[in-house]
Amino acid sequence: MKSQTSKVADLQGGIYHAFDIEVIKNFREADFSFKTEIYRIHLWQGMAAEVMSFRKIDDNIAVHGRIEKRGNDLMLIAENLEYLA
Repeated sequence: MKSQTSKVADLQGGIYHAFDIEVIKNFREADFSFKTEIYRIHLWQGMAAEVMSFRKIDDNIAVHGRIEKRGNDLMLIAENLEYLA
């Protein structure tokens, strides 16, 4: 998990933090390398505080959540995180 974080006011009045996570694809490119992509995940304040307290960069996590649309923007909202060994 990358530690790029920002605090943002939600349209509904709540506060959430945005984290960037790096995902390594399961298939190889033509040059046999693995492609990585960065996704911005939004966590509610309580969950974000837990992540900031107990997790560090490059920890493996599984994110369970939903996709939310705000105008033309799509947001990935984490509802649950699972910390992987």
